[in-house]
Amino acid sequence: MIRICIPAFILALACGCGADPTTEVDELQHAVKSVYMSCQIESPHPYADYLDQTWTLSAPPEASSLSVTFDRLECERNYDFVELYDAEGLLVERLTGNHSGRSFRVDGNELHIRLLTDYSVQRYGFLLTGYSYELGDLPSDHRPFCGRIGTRSEGWYWADTDELIAWARCASMGEPVCSAIGSRSEGWFADGQLIVWDACHRTVRIAVAGEACGPSIGFSCHEDLYCAGVPTGRIGGSGTCLPAGSCETEADCTNPDNHWSRPRCIGFASCEEGACVWYCGEPGIDLVDEQVRLIPDADPQGISGSLELADLPRCPLGVRVDVSIGHSYIGDLVVVLEAPGGELLGLHDRQGGSADDLRIEGLELDSAALSSLAGRWTLHVSDHAFWDVGQLESWALHFSCR
Repeated sequence: MIRICIPAFILALACGCGADPTTEVDELQHAVKSVYMSCQIESPHPYADYLDQTWTLSAPPEASSLSVTFDRLECERNYDFVELYDAEGLLVERLTGNHSGRSFRVDGNELHIRLLTDYSVQRYGFLLTGYSYELGDLPSDHRPFCGRIGTRSEGWYWADTDELIAWARCASMGEPVCSAIGSRSEGWFADGQLIVWDACHRTVRIAVAGEACGPSIGFSCHEDLYCAGVPTGRIGGSGTCLPAGSCETEADCTNPDNHWSRPRCIGFASCEEGACVWYCGEPGIDLVDEQVRLIPDADPQGISGSLELADLPRCPLGVRVDVSIGHSYIGDLVVVLEAPGGELLGLHDRQGGSADDLRIEGLELDSAALSSLAGRWTLHVSDHAFWDVGQLESWALHFSCR
């Protein structure tokens, strides 16, 4: 099971015994450089035989290292292994036996955990409930607070530098909030009154258009924006905040946080020039077989090749076929396409005489007359005369919505 990780930024004051001794602290900004990702990552319990599975943990590009502590790690000693790789695919650790409670560190911003098992003896596998990575300087706690309360110096001060912002009777006012984000009026407000203009959205870990976002760095996007480019199928990741309907890849157009308008029809999305476009219908499916096969001379049995259509799009389909055969006398050849339902479709029956090479391109089939389109399609090619020889170079099927 893999769950989305939520970053928890561990903040501490550099005040001697009050700080976590295992946490690196910036003396000037008082900001911890270690980021902890709380999540549960685990193998099957017990794991199966012949298992080869990899889990990827990621951090922002600027991360210098990534660390994990296994809550539990048990595998058959000397036969099953847990391997740790860095971002470059370099093997860093190869673990076997019991390593529960041990910690491991990998340089860079990615860590790959690979579980390899043999044919017998199943053990627990592994479980970890979080990981951490090291960053450069994190944004400091640059926000106002009401200080020197009850004195002539009472007013708003910066929390990170203790520098005066403005004298004010602020003791009875509410907590400062970052407001008007992304506008020229962005700043800190208390009870609706401006304290100071400031680009405060980064302090409260909100990103505006064009800025970095994502679970690995703990920044969410401001209103009407979404985090584009966050990798799928992996833990963590970072991207860029974009307006609804904008995109960097086609995957962004199907991101559930990208609330853009699309027609009410079955179709598919495409990212074109940075904008999501919706097409009614479904994208085409191309199946290609480029294995070269020699055609036996004067052998009615001939050769065959197969292509499999696993899933049908939800629309009426048209089917086109391409065949490329190199042969010195195409009048010797018979080419038949067998549909998944058993229908035999003649594509070529000894026409062409002494002409060289048979090229069939974009020949449209009568798909309505076929009992099934999903399943195995088989191309049969045979030579029915002596002397001239050739080979099947490639063939393809193209399925598209009508």
